[in-house]
Amino acid sequence: MKRPGYSLTRLAFWVSFVIAWGLIIAIVVAGVVFDAPQALGIGGIVIPSMVLMVAALLGIHRAFGSMDMRTAAAAKAAEPAAPAGESE
Repeated sequence: MKRPGYSLTRLAFWVSFVIAWGLIIAIVVAGVVFDAPQALGIGGIVIPSMVLMVAALLGIHRAFGSMDMRTAAAAKAAEPAAPAGESE
């Protein structure tokens, strides 16, 4: 069984990670610099939400990603064998 392939490269993942957090931090810093209460208020909601979302997605991936591989392996093993002389 092959390992799963991902279409997003490691570099693209880190670039999107840095851009997402950089944008939120920039909004909060701009709120402090320009004394904008709306920009400061968003920090208290967005930062904990993003942390929880990342933690939840990593937890789901760790908990259920292996189950996907196990189910695929079991399904492959349950397939009837090809008759002699035939190959896939």
